[in-house]
Amino acid sequence: MSKRKEIRTYFQPKKKQTTTCEDEEPSAASIEVTGDGVEPLIFGGINSNSEQHPQNPEIVNEGIDSENTDEIIDFNSLIRDPGLRKQIETYHPNKKDLIRRAYIDLRPYQPVQVYCNI
Repeated sequence: MSKRKEIRTYFQPKKKQTTTCEDEEPSAASIEVTGDGVEPLIFGGINSNSEQHPQNPEIVNEGIDSENTDEIIDFNSLIRDPGLRKQIETYHPNKKDLIRRAYIDLRPYQPVQVYCNI
């Protein structure tokens, strides 16, 4: 018979080492390095990858028309028939959520059945 292993033998916590950065101020940053050395975590200081990823990247709006942002939408005049209404994807991205919520508030479209007496 084999000896039973406890679950703790499979899941051992990783050992951590904590060091401070010597070239900056003593309290500026502390670096936590995991035992496997995959990627250091930096707390309270500037990350070494800051040259690669700027803190304020320029935001470029591609494919978004600026003239559609000023479009005024009357939520009371929305066409409820899904076959006739304007698709939600055609609206400006900042207004899609408001329009979707307006359609949800209007409840499902259920046309009234008209019966003719013959």
